[in-house]
Amino acid sequence: MGDSFNRRRFLTSSLGLASVLILDASTARNVFANMAEDEANRVGILVRPSQCIGCMACVEACEKAHGETGTFYTNVVEVKELELFVPTLCMHCKDAPCAKVCLTGAISKLESGPVVIDQGKCIGCTFCASACPFNRIHYDQSRRIAFKCDMCYERISRGMVPACVEVCPADPKARFFGTYKEILDEAIKFAEKMNGLIVYQEETSTLYVVERRWLEKLKDPPIKLGEEYPQAAKLLADASRYSRWAILPIVAGVIGYAVLWRKEKVR
Repeated sequence: MGDSFNRRRFLTSSLGLASVLILDASTARNVFANMAEDEANRVGILVRPSQCIGCMACVEACEKAHGETGTFYTNVVEVKELELFVPTLCMHCKDAPCAKVCLTGAISKLESGPVVIDQGKCIGCTFCASACPFNRIHYDQSRRIAFKCDMCYERISRGMVPACVEVCPADPKARFFGTYKEILDEAIKFAEKMNGLIVYQEETSTLYVVERRWLEKLKDPPIKLGEEYPQAAKLLADASRYSRWAILPIVAGVIGYAVLWRKEKVR
């Protein structure tokens, strides 16, 4: 396992694809101090699973805000082995694979940070759901359109906070909204208190503060929090720049590889 992991790291590093996503508080402080102004001012959400009590108020608030089933946008997953509730929502990737593979341009990354879907343009191809490395896009088969957390961008454009953040009863809240500089500052302070790690800094507009011992349990669906940004998603999305229709055989290849890998692991 160790040799395999090291070979994978060497390959991704040599391709220029490796991303360090797990930061301790002191390393994060260096990033914080050198953050570019445009990066600092985009908005994001900090998730603190240790604060979540599993009340589902966030899901209910999301349902009211969007007029759709709340779990189309966000959810809370119970991890019984850790006695932990983990809020899940779109990671709002900085270089969003879902936006790259969308055939109609229905998905876009706003300059302010959120990744949003124009459902009027959605043709139900499901490429976005396949490309999302975190399984955070819901496809409604009855209407053939995709749904995902949009960070309540209409609310925040009016000076409000996302509905899920507003209703969280925990103190401090399990979800914290602000500029990227604000959420990273909050993440650093919280990580120092709990001796935790900051996940997905610099890659996504959604950050998590976790304990390292949780990662083994959080890496699998439906949560999928790992130590590195999933490189297959980047490869797939970058290939789409050359030919969007060329994604079909690539998707088939990635799925085939995943099936073979799974069979080998079971053995």
